[in-house]
Amino acid sequence: AYVGFGTTELNSFGKRMKEDLGADVFFFSYKDNVPKDGPIVKAIYEGKYDAVVLGFHNVNAGRSNNYGISKDAIRLWNQLNAPNAITMVFGNALSMANFCAAQTLVGCNENDDIFQQTAADWLEGQFVSEGTLPVRVCNFKYGEGLTMPLGQTTLFPIGDAKFKAIDSIANDAIAQHAFPGCVVLAAKDGQMVYHKAFGQFQYEPSSPVKLESIFDLASVTKISATTVAIMKLYEEGKVGLNKKLVQYLPWVKGTNKANLLIKDILLHQAGLIPFIQFYKETLDPTTGLPNPAIYASSYSAQFPFKVANNMYIRSDWQDTLRNRILTSRIGAKNAYVYSDLDFIFLGNIVEAVTKMPLDKYVQDSFYARMNMGTTGFHPLDRFPKEKIVPTENDNFFRQQLLQGDV
Repeated sequence: AYVGFGTTELNSFGKRMKEDLGADVFFFSYKDNVPKDGPIVKAIYEGKYDAVVLGFHNVNAGRSNNYGISKDAIRLWNQLNAPNAITMVFGNALSMANFCAAQTLVGCNENDDIFQQTAADWLEGQFVSEGTLPVRVCNFKYGEGLTMPLGQTTLFPIGDAKFKAIDSIANDAIAQHAFPGCVVLAAKDGQMVYHKAFGQFQYEPSSPVKLESIFDLASVTKISATTVAIMKLYEEGKVGLNKKLVQYLPWVKGTNKANLLIKDILLHQAGLIPFIQFYKETLDPTTGLPNPAIYASSYSAQFPFKVANNMYIRSDWQDTLRNRILTSRIGAKNAYVYSDLDFIFLGNIVEAVTKMPLDKYVQDSFYARMNMGTTGFHPLDRFPKEKIVPTENDNFFRQQLLQGDV
């Protein structure tokens, strides 16, 4: 439910509560007196709501008359300030001194549409709150404030019995060493209803997984980047499913890959082999370690491509990798064989058609527009290493813990 104090009609915030969350809406203006609060209290108590948002609007900037908040409004608030209540004050932060006993207290510095829409976005779990107090109020000092991770607003309680099964599955998987840690998120009807972190970064004692931890999508990148890019280009008429590979990548001309159809490549039925173990050619045959003639410990014009931390591969190996793919055999057509090579070619098509690197194209076309702040390539360029969950402990090739590099 939503109780709008200081207003008699739906504002932007109230509309979001009603339309997005299906909240029952009540109003109590600062001119209303005691008789009106009876029905509101009765309705809230009988409604057995999971959460009750108590929004104070049209709070005056000046201190006169208690910032415009009436005594009757405060009295009603005291009756509604139950454990499932969230108090949100739209206006002067000093007015929050009226609500020091709030179960959950959120300060929104203004009452305009921008602040109201942003507050609604936060309640729906769309971003992390990191704001701090601009003044000293209640027992809180200037600059204090909680960083509330995604999904942890009280609108989405995670202690319900119906979610215990999820907790059990996650904890059992960790105990069985299926993985050292994870984050589970569940959403229904556009609302986040469960969001919880389990375990730690590695099996041995290490950093705990947090809700904001960043995970490697690994092979899901084929879907979350390459496939959606091809779909968009198809919708725009820039890629045809019945076109041949050579029509987009002239450098495959004269090879057994030239006439492969785009639709067959997308369906993993073009006959391409599953993968090529490129890295084995780069190992020293005597030591089994990365060949120092092929790798360097620092970036340079001769060694420009990062493979892992303090590990860069020689520039001419890009041509070597391409040649290995072009000379690989073709198997039976129309038979499903999951192949990395399929999506290497599709990524090349995206770059050829858009004249942009794949990572930049999907960032600009999808992730940025959808506010997917942590999704993308090269996470170490944007986030501290400590926020990124390791992919694996690579003890057969790169000889290091992979964290932020794939």
